[in-house]
Amino acid sequence: AIYAIGAGNVNLFCVIGGFYGTAFGIQTTLLSFPVAAVFSIILLVQRKQLPKRLFVLKSYIVKLSIALHYKKNDPDRYRYYDKDTDGREECLHMSLPILIGFVAAKVLTFYYPGITILSLVSSN
Repeated sequence: AIYAIGAGNVNLFCVIGGFYGTAFGIQTTLLSFPVAAVFSIILLVQRKQLPKRLFVLKSYIVKLSIALHYKKNDPDRYRYYDKDTDGREECLHMSLPILIGFVAAKVLTFYYPGITILSLVSSN
């Protein structure tokens, strides 16, 4: 387990996919993550946390590569975020990026009904 996204966010993606179809749900998901990435970068710069998080990311990649090399089966070794040491200030609530991804997907399907993100990715 990577623990990158909360169960409520997964449920929200499932509800969107259930009401609007699998392809639309995947399209919403694919549009939501870049929005979340932009929000994350803005929050990290605004809170002056970017250098700290880059150091944590580097440490995580080193720890992960060592764990994969030695085939350690320790689930805590694969965690990037630890709420005890990192606190809650680095958490990003995905509801707003999911909403923006949903609206973007609806706009795309309204103006370009035959073209989806999935068809663009799967085209040769």
